[in-house]
Amino acid sequence: MNNYLTAYALTKLGFLNFKKHKEGEKLEKELIKYTDISSVKVIDLPEELYEPVDKTKIQDNQVYKNTVRIFGRKIQEVIPEEDLGNFYRNFSSIQMLDLTVAQIFSRLRETGGTVGGQYNPKDNTIFFKDSIFSSSIGAITHELLHAASSYYDRKRNVIYVGLSQMFINPEDEKKTETYGLALNEGYTQYLNNKYFVDQDSMTLNIFDKRVTINKENYLTKENVYKNEQIIAKALNAIVGEDKMQSFYFRGNLNGLVKELEKYQPRDVIYRFINYTDVLCFYSGKINVENETVDEVKKFINSFLLSTFVKAQKSKGQESDEELKYFLDNCLPYENPKTHTIAISEEYLKGEVDNPLDIIAMNK
Repeated sequence: MNNYLTAYALTKLGFLNFKKHKEGEKLEKELIKYTDISSVKVIDLPEELYEPVDKTKIQDNQVYKNTVRIFGRKIQEVIPEEDLGNFYRNFSSIQMLDLTVAQIFSRLRETGGTVGGQYNPKDNTIFFKDSIFSSSIGAITHELLHAASSYYDRKRNVIYVGLSQMFINPEDEKKTETYGLALNEGYTQYLNNKYFVDQDSMTLNIFDKRVTINKENYLTKENVYKNEQIIAKALNAIVGEDKMQSFYFRGNLNGLVKELEKYQPRDVIYRFINYTDVLCFYSGKINVENETVDEVKKFINSFLLSTFVKAQKSKGQESDEELKYFLDNCLPYENPKTHTIAISEEYLKGEVDNPLDIIAMNK
């Protein structure tokens, strides 16, 4: 996860901490714990997020006017205005600060990787250091997307960030709980690639320095939250891209959960969210041979596939061509021995006529 450790960096800063993550615990134990979804809580957006926002104030913020206006123009061009309340709210007061050398080496010591940028939703501030790590240039728009999709509910001590929710423990912020990290980071990077990285170029003024973001200086885009980006594509195929973008920019994880409830029970959806979170958190260890990890990968793939099939059936849009595309592009994990998709035949029973045909289609 190298330069895009937004949520993980916030963990180290004390703004959030994954429940049940303890130093030295093995991945298998974590995954077993994550089968318990009894404590999961995903809630509706507060009413104030549906109130009109004065979009003119954004023009008074010097950071927006002098630094990220081009980013803002693109967002307003591709996203409906009714979904941009968080964007207008945050970019009317956002601050941008230079990441200090001490902060950078603190991340390097704690995570083993460097951090080119990070967004803090509690005080609406973006930190980054392009001058030291040139490979972090693409982090700028990634962090700006986080800023455009976040809301800090100070009354309830909840942070809504894209497709994730953070429940802050006011007595001990290290006990803060978060849900949807993987969904949020994957979808953020998916949008980053779609609207910014894959464009010919984009120039921003960063600390009075012109920085151009383009394909040539963004060499790591395919490896940034790679599996989570594939899951983002799957959710787009299931829910529809317009709805997914609306859920994301409103910070409406529960909206997504309710949409998926058309096809799956909420407890199964929570299990999916938990598993994607822990695999994202331990991304460097998921390729080890481990039966528990393999079963979790099968569950994630099977959840996505069965949900897609149910969604297509409900819409009367069943198509072998679309199913083949989904199999080829929207399932993150494969069987390392057969190089076919890793799915659970038992889980798919009743969802498709013959699960073995699905496996055969992907060979």
